[in-house]
Amino acid sequence: MVDVRESGSSTGLMREFVVPKSVWRLQVAELPGPARLHPVFESIGIQTLRDLHGRSVAEFLQQKNCGVCTIAALEELLQRAVSGEFDSSPAERGNAFQALLILIEAAIQRLPNDHRRLLLQRVGLKGSSPQTLEQLGRRRGLTRQGIRFILQTLIAEIRKSFGTRIPRLLDDVRKYCVSNVCPLTPELFEKLAPGFQSRLRLSPEAHVRVISVLGEYLPCWPKGQDHLRDPDADSRRLSEHVARIAWRARGPLTLKQAYRELKTQRRHRSLTVLQYLQRLRNARRIRIQFGNPQQPVICSFRRRIHRHHRRAASQTR
Repeated sequence: MVDVRESGSSTGLMREFVVPKSVWRLQVAELPGPARLHPVFESIGIQTLRDLHGRSVAEFLQQKNCGVCTIAALEELLQRAVSGEFDSSPAERGNAFQALLILIEAAIQRLPNDHRRLLLQRVGLKGSSPQTLEQLGRRRGLTRQGIRFILQTLIAEIRKSFGTRIPRLLDDVRKYCVSNVCPLTPELFEKLAPGFQSRLRLSPEAHVRVISVLGEYLPCWPKGQDHLRDPDADSRRLSEHVARIAWRARGPLTLKQAYRELKTQRRHRSLTVLQYLQRLRNARRIRIQFGNPQQPVICSFRRRIHRHHRRAASQTR
């Protein structure tokens, strides 16, 4: 239990929370806890743990949907904060990807058994394919929308399980992908986390799927390029321009080199790395090889593009 001050009440309702200064900076909106706890914080104007210092238990119990169970959950949350569970260490930031995987699996293991099973079935365990929303709903007597809502709730819970640690590490991975102009693939997973042993029996592909839903802004390609979906107009135009650049290079060309060349063109000056990777994911005119996942290479492109430029070159002679 977290330290509290007694104010002369035998019932304990006048107890006051005593929050150490070391955790005053933590934002309550970024911390985990029962869903009913955050509306209580909002109703009495608590934004950081510093605002909680000196508040009485009675003030909380006067709020709607706040009882002794909520107070117990709040005291447990404070105890976790004081123990340093929400603070990242220099070693963690030094190996962001490995630390991210450990925290994600720890957060998943804390979920109730049925919720943990649902999430793992959705992303796919080793030796099994991920199940669709319809398949999951049929087993549980729920609609696809109902399953989607539960999964969204679980993902939000996992993101906040260790305060800001998981979001920060996700952002570190995003920065890595952006600086190297490479998507997060199972091949890159094995490169960044060599020898990682999943306690949940998650494959690299499944881990990439989990990371993709935790950080929707991350360029995650669980199966590499996805040629099953029809590309949109932006993807088709971009793949055509990239194919032309690859043809002119007449040799191996990394995604990073192609991106730099695109940025020299006026129509692509505002193109971000994330937009570039998102549009190339299901581009059909080019094929990308992940022999070195940190430097993916354009290994082939549509011969129609090649013939077009060869014909144009012959006409200029």
